[in-house]
Amino acid sequence: MCPNSVRSKSAAASGDGVTATVAAPSSAAPAVVSLVPPVRSYLLAALITRVGDFYARMCAGFSLTDYSTLAALSANETPVLFIHGTADDFVPPFMTLANYEACHAPKELLLVNGARHAMSFYTDEARYRHAVTAFLERNALPR
Repeated sequence: MCPNSVRSKSAAASGDGVTATVAAPSSAAPAVVSLVPPVRSYLLAALITRVGDFYARMCAGFSLTDYSTLAALSANETPVLFIHGTADDFVPPFMTLANYEACHAPKELLLVNGARHAMSFYTDEARYRHAVTAFLERNALPR
């Protein structure tokens, strides 16, 4: 019922051997609501979250409400590149900005003007590739 990739991804996320993280797109429980997504996106997000929560409980043994992205990032020591589109109405940009502010590790932020949800690469491929390559060269590749 649960693919092995779910379990292996959760193990990789624990920090074993991880030298850098690229977070695109990011989400967090909103600390301050400065943008309100359209109702249709909110309803879709609520449905996906409930299904995802059920799947996480069944496959990985935890609920999505058991963890806080903001709390995890405040304790994180792994460099993070946050990438987010400014026109994302599914995961509003304020969530990535909150994650960025909460992160005390070395961090970088790429906001892609006009990019909708998960479309940053396609909206500005050259800038996206440059940001990821430069970030990995600075933080993840052996010296």
